[in-house]
Amino acid sequence: MRSNCILFGWNRPIPGREATSGQLFQTFVEFLTVQQRAGTVESFEAVFLEPRGSGLNGFFIIRGEPDKLNAMTSSDQWARQQTKAIINLEDVVVGHGATGPLVGERMKMWLEEIPRA
Repeated sequence: MRSNCILFGWNRPIPGREATSGQLFQTFVEFLTVQQRAGTVESFEAVFLEPRGSGLNGFFIIRGEPDKLNAMTSSDQWARQQTKAIINLEDVVVGHGATGPLVGERMKMWLEEIPRA
């Protein structure tokens, strides 16, 4: 299924790795900035959530063309970023999703597949 966005989220730094996690954040922003300049990523945004007792306290939403995002997430550079996150952050989550016009396409498909009585 085509996806035009990626959610890269986390709960919090593993205790004792806060400084490393701060550096990881900077490195990831630099990685995404390079990807944006190269035209692989259209845009990205970091979101820090207010405390609410959940396992998700922040995330990046990364937008781009489906094929370009797939190529990026298949790269060794992406795997390295993800590995660093898994080692230093709790509850890392990476999810592919749909925004903009793809939401309409997905909804149309969903409506078409609803069993009719």
